[in-house]
Amino acid sequence: MPVFEMNFDFVPVRSDFVEKYMIRANGSYVKVYLYALLLGMRNEEMEQSKIAEELNLLESDVKNAFDYWKEEGLISYDESKIIFTNSASSPESKKVRKTTAQITKIMSEDEQLSTLCLMSQEILGKTITTKDMETLYWMYDELGLTVEVILMILEYCTTKDKRSVQYAEKVAITWSEKGITTIEAIENFKKNESNRNSYFYALKRLFGISDRAFSKKEEEYLEKWQNSLKMSEDMVALAYEYCVMQTGKLSFPYMDTILENWSKKDIYTIEAAEKEHSSYKSSAQNKDFNVFKNEVDHSALEELMHEKYDN
Repeated sequence: MPVFEMNFDFVPVRSDFVEKYMIRANGSYVKVYLYALLLGMRNEEMEQSKIAEELNLLESDVKNAFDYWKEEGLISYDESKIIFTNSASSPESKKVRKTTAQITKIMSEDEQLSTLCLMSQEILGKTITTKDMETLYWMYDELGLTVEVILMILEYCTTKDKRSVQYAEKVAITWSEKGITTIEAIENFKKNESNRNSYFYALKRLFGISDRAFSKKEEEYLEKWQNSLKMSEDMVALAYEYCVMQTGKLSFPYMDTILENWSKKDIYTIEAAEKEHSSYKSSAQNKDFNVFKNEVDHSALEELMHEKYDN
């Protein structure tokens, strides 16, 4: 009689997780869920701090992920055990998910939600589908966003030339995690983003970069100069000028040193920076002169010594 064996090394993932839950979840939460599944298959124990280390996440991200999946009804857990449930309708679920028919009925009977559907179509410039309607309701019911905030998210997406409710859902999730859930918070976010884009664009032109986007590391420098060091575009331009004069090329690390030095000395104006630079150059020149003078005096002393011994 033949023996049947399976040599597959895989983690079983529920189909509804892929179809319903994964697309709405933060990427780090998905990483935690899949890794936890792997640990469950191997019957292994691991502290949340170690999971965070393995996944290159913060420990708080791991805890938030487990809280999220518990809220979704996919797991139940305490400090000693994590159990994966077979269905989101388990007793651990805090909400019973509504059917498409129920959501359609609610959206049509509620004046605010009806307005949400109509305005969404106007903003996106197309008729929304039943799936879109479910997503809008999920943003309203699950994320707890107001109709006004959801409409602002849709308008924001159109400025990015993204005219789909699915894209808006991703933005809504990201903003919710960052606490951007009110009209005021969104306005502040948009203002900061506009300032950032203007800052980046101006410096990109200054550096003569036209054939590529900034690298991630370069963006980190720019964000540091703008947000941490509070350096204006003009100050960065002056640092760039000094950088090129000294090195002959664009160097983000070299400019960062200049700007950090100015920040430490509370130098935030062109006049103060140029004065500091002139003072530095004078000091350097005097130092070079003194070194040269010492060398001359030393040579003269040697000559005197030779004359003395020769006589």
